[in-house]
Amino acid sequence: MAVKFKVIKEKCISCGVCITSCPEGADWNDDGKSKIINSDKIEECGGETLCPYGAIEKVNTEKK
Repeated sequence: MAVKFKVIKEKCISCGVCITSCPEGADWNDDGKSKIINSDKIEECGGETLCPYGAIEKVNTEKK
């Protein structure tokens, strides 16, 4: 099963915690919010718990 993560833009306050904590997994998007650039790295860094505001969400990409 492939694990992917996404940033919920409405919850992201652009604090940069995810980028500082996991620079290989997250980066700034053009809109000033963060974006996931490597879901595997995000998972290694803590997954959803990486964001103190709950803006990182796990997405199930398994096909049914």
